[in-house]
Amino acid sequence: MNAVAIPSDVGDSFNGHLFLVVSDAEYLKATKGTKPTVPSKPIKPKPAFVRTNTRENPVDYNLVKEEFNEYNIGKAKYLQYNHVSRCLVKFLLTVVPNIYLQKLSDPITKFGAIEPHVIIQHLHDNHGTIFAQDLDANDQRMKTAWSRSEPIEILFNRLFDGKHFSEEAGDTMEDSVLTRIGYNTIFATGFFQQEYYEWRKFTRI
Repeated sequence: MNAVAIPSDVGDSFNGHLFLVVSDAEYLKATKGTKPTVPSKPIKPKPAFVRTNTRENPVDYNLVKEEFNEYNIGKAKYLQYNHVSRCLVKFLLTVVPNIYLQKLSDPITKFGAIEPHVIIQHLHDNHGTIFAQDLDANDQRMKTAWSRSEPIEILFNRLFDGKHFSEEAGDTMEDSVLTRIGYNTIFATGFFQQEYYEWRKFTRI
């Protein structure tokens, strides 16, 4: 489920419900903007007929109408946010085994009052450690054979995803390493031999 793809009236509207699944720092990094405030449940204004209406202080019906318009807009934003938030939490509870989330469960409300980003941060902090064997597996994935029948973007995306994974573990991968893996992967297909001959004549800068 892509939170960004779900339209939202909160914030700049360009990033959907991204604010529900990332921290303030991650939101700033991704959007260069401040994370929007989660909408609160608005208080319904008093209808005109229950307000004090005197000759000295008559009810301003235009003001009452404006207050209800603002209330309805705020209510729509709150209901949208709450619905998407609950759907995201439900999705996370479906794909993540309950044993990893028990610390977040309230004895009474369970996960009813928790935000999606809290669950994600909990998983990252407690179960998101990348070990040496994970980096080894990532290295093998990046070196998976590529076939000419596949779009070259499959190889490129696999390389970039692997680089990002390594950097998440604090293991910086230079672009030259990425280039070498891509070079060797394509070379292994047996095609583009002339192109490789020309490539090897370039002096590395």
